[in-house]
Amino acid sequence: MSVVESLDVEATRPRRARTSRKSGDQPPKLLDRPTAKSANPELDKLSVYIPIQVLKKLTVASALWDKDKSDIVAEVLAEKLSGVTFYDRHSTRTPAQSLTVTEIGTDPAGD
Repeated sequence: MSVVESLDVEATRPRRARTSRKSGDQPPKLLDRPTAKSANPELDKLSVYIPIQVLKKLTVASALWDKDKSDIVAEVLAEKLSGVTFYDRHSTRTPAQSLTVTEIGTDPAGD
C-alpha cells in the first residue's frame, strides 16, 4: 500500500468562478463612526502627531479651562506663529501693480 492510499483525505470541491462586479453594483460602505464636521466654515481639520506628554497636558488643560482641545491648540499656534506672515496668491493686486521678472531684485530708486 502506498502512502497516498493510506491517507484518508476527503476530495476538495472545485472552486467556483468569481463573477466580476462593477464598482457601481456595490452600495457605498458606511463609516464605522460619524465624521466630525465644523459648523464654522473658517475652520478646517488637521491631523498631527504630538508627544504623549504634550497630549496629556492638553487634555488636562482642556478640562481645567473648560475649553475644547482644538481651541487651545489654535490659540497656542496663533501666538507662536504671530510673527509669520504670508501672502495670498489670489490677492486683489492687479497685473499693473505686479512686478515683472526683470524688475525683481532691482532697486526702484535707481543704481
